[in-house]
Amino acid sequence: PAHRGRRGRRPAMLGPATAHPRPSVGRRSPYAPRAPMPPAPAPDAAAGLAFEFWNDHAWQAYPPTEQRLLQAAMRPRQPLVALPCGRYHVKDFDKVEHGFAVQLNLATGFRRCVRIRPPYVLDGHPRASCLPGAGDHFAFL
Repeated sequence: PAHRGRRGRRPAMLGPATAHPRPSVGRRSPYAPRAPMPPAPAPDAAAGLAFEFWNDHAWQAYPPTEQRLLQAAMRPRQPLVALPCGRYHVKDFDKVEHGFAVQLNLATGFRRCVRIRPPYVLDGHPRASCLPGAGDHFAFL
C-alpha cells in the first residue's frame, strides 16, 4: 500500500518532542495577527491635488511617486495614465474630478475607483468663501 515505507514497514511516527518544531528565531507565524498598515503620508499642501483609490474598505492615498505622476498628468489632461509599477493604468483620468476615473489592473482586469481628495479647487475656478447653508443643521427623525 501507499502508506508503507520502502521495505513494507510503516513510517515511524513523530513523537511529541518533534510533532511541532519551534519556529526559527525572528520568523513570524503565518497565522499571527498582522499589524495594520500605516497610512500613506499626506502629500505636501504646496504639491497641489492629492489622488486616492478605493481599497475595498476606505480611500487610500497613492504613494508620493504616483502622486507626482498623476499631478503632472493634469496638465495637459490625459485620458490614460500608466502608473510607474507597470501593473496599473488609470483610465478616464481626464474625468477624474467628475468621479469617472478608474484604476485598472492589467493582469486581472480588476477596477478600482480613483478620486481627488476633497476639498480641492481646479485651476480656473474660484475657491468658495462659504458654502450656502453652512449654518443649517439637519437631523433625521
